[in-house]
Amino acid sequence: MPNELPIMVLAAGSSQRLGQAKQLLDLNGKTLISHIVEEALESKLGEVFVLTGFKQDLIRDELQYKSVQCLHVDHWQEGMGATISKGISIIESLDYKGVIITVCDQPNISKEIFVKISDYVGRSGKGIVFSDYGNGFGPPTYFDRKYFRALTELYGDIGAKPIILDNLKDAAGIRFSKGGIDIDTMDDYKNYLKNNI
Repeated sequence: MPNELPIMVLAAGSSQRLGQAKQLLDLNGKTLISHIVEEALESKLGEVFVLTGFKQDLIRDELQYKSVQCLHVDHWQEGMGATISKGISIIESLDYKGVIITVCDQPNISKEIFVKISDYVGRSGKGIVFSDYGNGFGPPTYFDRKYFRALTELYGDIGAKPIILDNLKDAAGIRFSKGGIDIDTMDDYKNYLKNNI
């Protein structure tokens, strides 16, 4: 376990702007959550944790044959910060050196991105390695366990970006040019399908 790098997938939200659970959208023959989870598993970095909330039973059913741990977040309605806090509070007792946190709405996620982050952590010694989209940054992001306490103190809909900004000297980015493409609305979904089928 000490050499493993777990991946935590945030999949608890209700996708209000989309009007339905984005986790279960069809993406070229598989659901978006299945795609993300399969890429995380294929990276072979370590255990994969999926944080559920909205439509948790359907998401668990979707993932029932995959080797992941689904962790239910009771207060998922409070937002991403509350979800991250819950997930980290569960895994911080385990002997992991850090964690990669990712989301469930980036259709261009691949196992290569996870591996690139892990490799860069090993080469750079940085405590935070985020994805650089070119016009922004965000997940997937690696956090060393020294940041676990700060992550457990997140609340509401405030994500981990403030922790990155407060620790830029200990942070670096790896290029993920298509990481800025995510699915928040039905137009996002239709545009993605139109350009990728």
